Amino acid sequence: MRGRKYDKILSASKKDNGYYTVSINGNNEYVHRLVAKAFIDNPNNLNEINHKDEDKSNNRVDNLEWCTKSYNVSYSKSIKIKQIDPITKEVINIYDSAIRAAIAVSGKNGCILMCCKRIKYNTYKGFIWRFIDDNDYSIKCKSKIIKIYNGTETIYNSVSEAAIKNNISVSAIYNCLYGKSKTCGGYEWIKR
Repeated sequence: MRGRKYDKILSASKKDNGYYTVSINGNNEYVHRLVAKAFIDNPNNLNEINHKDEDKSNNRVDNLEWCTKSYNVSYSKSIKIKQIDPITKEVINIYDSAIRAAIAVSGKNGCILMCCKRIKYNTYKGFIWRFIDDNDYSIKCKSKIIKIYNGTETIYNSVSEAAIKNNISVSAIYNCLYGKSKTCGGYEWIKR
């Protein structure tokens, strides 16, 4: 965003809620709200702004729309979600919403959405999660997971893959990786 007074580009900061703000005359203003007010007609005087792709950092005009509060709240609940096997990359199930997916796996819909958006999580509850129209099932893994047994190493691309192939819970492997336990399933586990 560019300021009028000094004709300089304003620096945005990301808030804890995921939205970007800029300081104008000492007041923090949400970038998405400024973009919508400047470039999107609002004949019905709606007060809420929806990010169509659910990405709070994407403040492009074509990603924003004026809406009611109830529409904004229900929007993310209406996006279909795919549950994918991380090994075979086959779609296991399709859910009407992240909430329904979370109920099915006894998880949290926010974590499933973060996995769909590739924020923070590659997998959740042992599965890859994607929005219905996203066919990229790749997992960006920074480090390999190594299983050690009698001096023999077996390498896995992710904790989910290791958990599935060894019939061990993801959380149990993480406990080993972060030093909470020495072994899991009779094996030592390390990241490399």
